[in-house]
Amino acid sequence: MQALPASPPRAADPSPPPPAPGAHGPPPTAAPPPPPPAAPIALPRPPAVPQKYRPLLRILLTLQPAADPSNLAGAAPPPAPLWSAVGTHLQREGALAPGKGKLAALFAQAQKDGWVNLGKGETEGSEWVRISARGRRAMGKA
Repeated sequence: MQALPASPPRAADPSPPPPAPGAHGPPPTAAPPPPPPAAPIALPRPPAVPQKYRPLLRILLTLQPAADPSNLAGAAPPPAPLWSAVGTHLQREGALAPGKGKLAALFAQAQKDGWVNLGKGETEGSEWVRISARGRRAMGKA
Protein backbone atom coordinates (compact mmCIF):
# COMPACT_ATOMS: atom_id res chain seq x y z
CA MET A 1 0.00 0.00 0.00
CA GLN A 2 1.20 3.34 -0.80
CA ALA A 3 1.50 5.93 1.99
CA LEU A 4 -0.13 9.26 1.62
CA PRO A 5 2.13 12.24 1.62
CA ALA A 6 2.32 13.88 4.99
CA SER A 7 0.38 17.11 5.21
CA PRO A 8 2.06 20.11 6.73
CA PRO A 9 1.15 20.70 10.37
CA ARG A 10 -1.85 23.03 10.88
CA ALA A 11 -1.64 26.24 12.80
CA ALA A 12 -3.63 26.32 16.02
CA ASP A 13 -7.22 27.43 15.38
CA PRO A 14 -7.97 30.56 17.47
CA SER A 15 -11.72 29.83 17.61
CA PRO A 16 -13.05 27.78 20.54
CA PRO A 17 -13.87 24.16 19.89
CA PRO A 18 -17.45 23.40 18.87
CA PRO A 19 -19.81 22.65 21.75
CA ALA A 20 -20.09 19.09 22.85
CA PRO A 21 -23.17 17.21 21.69
CA GLY A 22 -26.15 18.19 23.87
CA ALA A 23 -24.58 21.48 24.96
CA HIS A 24 -26.37 24.69 24.01
CA GLY A 25 -23.66 27.27 23.88
CA PRO A 26 -21.63 29.04 26.53
CA PRO A 27 -22.76 28.83 30.16
CA PRO A 28 -25.32 31.49 31.14
CA THR A 29 -23.96 34.67 32.63
CA ALA A 30 -25.63 36.90 35.21
CA ALA A 31 -28.03 39.53 33.85
CA PRO A 32 -26.51 42.98 33.57
CA PRO A 33 -27.30 45.25 36.50
CA PRO A 34 -30.31 47.54 36.05
CA PRO A 35 -29.56 51.09 34.97
CA PRO A 36 -29.28 53.65 37.75
CA PRO A 37 -32.49 55.50 38.58
CA ALA A 38 -33.09 58.59 36.50
CA ALA A 39 -32.17 61.84 38.15
CA PRO A 40 -35.20 63.98 39.07
CA ILE A 41 -36.03 66.63 36.55
CA ALA A 42 -35.11 70.03 37.87
CA LEU A 43 -37.95 72.44 37.21
CA PRO A 44 -37.17 76.12 37.08
CA ARG A 45 -37.69 77.88 40.36
CA PRO A 46 -40.89 79.85 40.54
CA PRO A 47 -40.30 83.56 40.26
CA ALA A 48 -40.20 85.54 43.48
CA VAL A 49 -43.39 87.53 44.02
CA PRO A 50 -42.73 91.22 44.62
CA GLN A 51 -43.99 92.35 48.01
CA LYS A 52 -46.50 94.77 46.46
CA TYR A 53 -48.31 91.85 44.72
CA ARG A 54 -48.32 89.28 47.54
CA PRO A 55 -51.57 90.43 49.19
CA LEU A 56 -53.28 90.60 45.80
CA LEU A 57 -52.22 87.08 44.78
CA ARG A 58 -53.11 85.64 48.20
CA ILE A 59 -56.60 87.18 48.02
CA LEU A 60 -57.11 85.93 44.47
CA LEU A 61 -56.27 82.41 45.59
CA THR A 62 -58.85 82.54 48.37
CA LEU A 63 -61.67 84.16 46.42
CA GLN A 64 -63.59 81.86 44.15
CA PRO A 65 -66.40 83.02 41.92
CA ALA A 66 -69.68 81.63 43.16
CA ALA A 67 -73.05 81.49 41.55
CA ASP A 68 -75.34 84.24 42.80
CA PRO A 69 -78.68 82.71 43.87
CA SER A 70 -80.40 86.07 43.34
CA ASN A 71 -79.35 86.04 39.69
CA LEU A 72 -82.75 85.47 38.11
CA ALA A 73 -81.60 86.31 34.61
CA GLY A 74 -79.52 83.13 34.52
CA ALA A 75 -76.33 84.87 33.44
CA ALA A 76 -73.15 82.94 34.08
CA PRO A 77 -71.03 84.12 37.03
CA PRO A 78 -67.77 85.89 36.16
CA PRO A 79 -64.81 83.57 35.52
CA ALA A 80 -62.89 85.20 38.37
CA PRO A 81 -63.48 87.57 41.29
CA LEU A 82 -64.76 91.02 40.44
CA TRP A 83 -62.46 93.99 40.90
CA SER A 84 -64.73 95.44 43.55
CA ALA A 85 -64.56 92.30 45.72
CA VAL A 86 -60.77 92.11 45.45
CA GLY A 87 -60.45 95.84 46.17
CA THR A 88 -62.59 95.49 49.30
CA HIS A 89 -60.36 92.69 50.60
CA LEU A 90 -57.18 94.63 49.82
CA GLN A 91 -58.50 97.67 51.72
CA ARG A 92 -59.50 95.51 54.73
CA GLU A 93 -55.96 94.13 54.90
CA GLY A 94 -54.45 97.59 54.59
CA ALA A 95 -52.74 96.64 51.33
CA LEU A 96 -54.55 99.35 49.36
CA ALA A 97 -55.27 102.86 50.49
CA PRO A 98 -58.71 104.19 49.61
CA GLY A 99 -58.75 106.42 46.57
CA LYS A 100 -59.75 106.51 42.95
CA GLY A 101 -57.54 104.90 40.35
CA LYS A 102 -55.23 103.05 42.73
CA LEU A 103 -56.93 99.68 42.23
CA ALA A 104 -56.94 100.02 38.44
CA ALA A 105 -53.26 101.04 38.48
CA LEU A 106 -52.33 98.08 40.70
CA PHE A 107 -54.20 95.62 38.46
CA ALA A 108 -52.79 97.12 35.26
CA GLN A 109 -49.21 96.91 36.57
CA ALA A 110 -49.75 93.36 37.91
CA GLN A 111 -51.07 92.32 34.50
CA LYS A 112 -48.15 93.99 32.71
CA ASP A 113 -45.73 92.14 35.02
CA GLY A 114 -47.49 88.83 34.31
CA TRP A 115 -49.04 88.15 37.74
CA VAL A 116 -52.75 88.47 36.87
CA ASN A 117 -55.16 88.35 33.94
CA LEU A 118 -57.87 90.95 33.59
CA GLY A 119 -61.19 90.60 31.84
CA LYS A 120 -64.54 92.23 31.40
CA GLY A 121 -68.06 90.86 31.57
CA GLU A 122 -71.00 91.88 29.42
CA THR A 123 -72.19 94.65 31.73
CA GLU A 124 -70.48 97.68 33.17
CA GLY A 125 -68.97 96.98 36.57
CA SER A 126 -68.32 93.32 35.81
CA GLU A 127 -64.56 93.60 35.38
CA TRP A 128 -62.75 90.62 36.86
CA VAL A 129 -59.19 89.76 37.84
CA ARG A 130 -57.66 86.28 37.93
CA ILE A 131 -54.27 85.08 39.09
CA SER A 132 -52.08 84.02 36.15
CA ALA A 133 -50.33 80.67 35.78
CA ARG A 134 -47.07 82.42 36.71
CA GLY A 135 -48.68 83.81 39.84
CA ARG A 136 -50.14 80.41 40.82
CA ARG A 137 -46.74 78.76 40.39
CA ALA A 138 -44.98 81.45 42.39
CA MET A 139 -47.53 81.08 45.20
CA GLY A 140 -47.03 77.29 45.23
CA LYS A 141 -50.46 76.47 43.75
CA ALA A 142 -49.51 75.38 40.25
